Amino acid sequence: MECLLGFASSLSRDLVCGALNQLRYPCCFNNFVKRLEQEESDLIITRDSVQKFVAQSKKQTKKPSEIVDKWLEDANDDVHNVNQLLKEAKTKNHCCFGHCPNWIWRYHIGKKLANKTMDLEKFIESGKKYVPFDRITTLPSNTLDILLEKCMNFESRQSAYEQLLDAVKNKDVSMIGLYGMGGCGKTTLAMETRKFVEAEHLFDKVLFVPISSTVEVRSIQKKIASSIQFEFPEAEEMERAQRLCLRLTQEKNIFIILDDVWEKLDFGRIGIPSSKPGCKILITTRSDSVCSLMDCQRKIYLPVLTEEEAWTLFQNKAFISEGTPDTLKGLGRLISNECKGLPVAIAAVACSLKRKEEPEWRVALDKLKHSKPINIERGLTDPYKCLQLSYDNLDTEEAKSL
Repeated sequence: MECLLGFASSLSRDLVCGALNQLRYPCCFNNFVKRLEQEESDLIITRDSVQKFVAQSKKQTKKPSEIVDKWLEDANDDVHNVNQLLKEAKTKNHCCFGHCPNWIWRYHIGKKLANKTMDLEKFIESGKKYVPFDRITTLPSNTLDILLEKCMNFESRQSAYEQLLDAVKNKDVSMIGLYGMGGCGKTTLAMETRKFVEAEHLFDKVLFVPISSTVEVRSIQKKIASSIQFEFPEAEEMERAQRLCLRLTQEKNIFIILDDVWEKLDFGRIGIPSSKPGCKILITTRSDSVCSLMDCQRKIYLPVLTEEEAWTLFQNKAFISEGTPDTLKGLGRLISNECKGLPVAIAAVACSLKRKEEPEWRVALDKLKHSKPINIERGLTDPYKCLQLSYDNLDTEEAKSL
């Protein structure tokens, strides 16, 4: 008898629990709607993240697995199905002439909502494993303002800058050469052009690649790859060139600035798709002949600063004001003239002399007049003398060691 009573008690308890469990579908209907809406939002976020990861993988010339493609396909189907279910759940379904909720309808729809919510939780978790947990932070848009000082609005710069912008905007021009003496400000002008192009969104991608006098193809490839967060799976130079070319051709239009070019570059060997429509290249160089060898359709000459422009820049960098003694101003004029109108040299020397006493200015002038650097390439003697002076004027050995 006791066994029968125990069985009956257990059975009745299970029946009551089962009934209560079923009653939660119509009674907690609105909660099930809210939970599914939250899961729908999480699903969309996860799907978009996976899609971005797939797009980034394709830019790395990698092919996503079929499992990922299948997950995305199922995710899109689920988004549609959940949307339809939520629409159905939000329709007003009443009985008794609209005075009472339709409990049978709420039970069936509530059960669908609960089951779909549980299914989505598992599905979303399976999708999260396809998304990397970290990513490279995008640099702030004002980074260039931190790294570079703004070009001063000198008249001698304006003509070259306007010609440069005109060539960049011209769709018929794909190869541009900016040339001038070493230290005259070509790199600064190229960087200003880069900032303008990025601000105006003229290209999908803008790259700035320093080259230098010794051409090392692997180094150039690495610099370009680094700027687009790309890694080479190959070790051989030509295979890397093919991979890089494949990656760059994925951009609809791209602007590549190659700074400080000393000789003709073999774009095919590097992997730059120069013949691709939408690919525009700007080189900066000291030589007009390099522009010709690189088949530049526009060659733009950047002159040195005029004497007055040079003096204005020197005053700005050396903190010369109305209250500065005339003797120091006179020395400053002479030192500025020795810098031969080269902005890089003027800025370096002036900064090294600010807040220094008159004897140090006289020593600086004497060094600039009489020093004769050896083993310095032609055209770089004046900038070298000025940079050497600014180095010598550093206050401590620790600063020089940097």
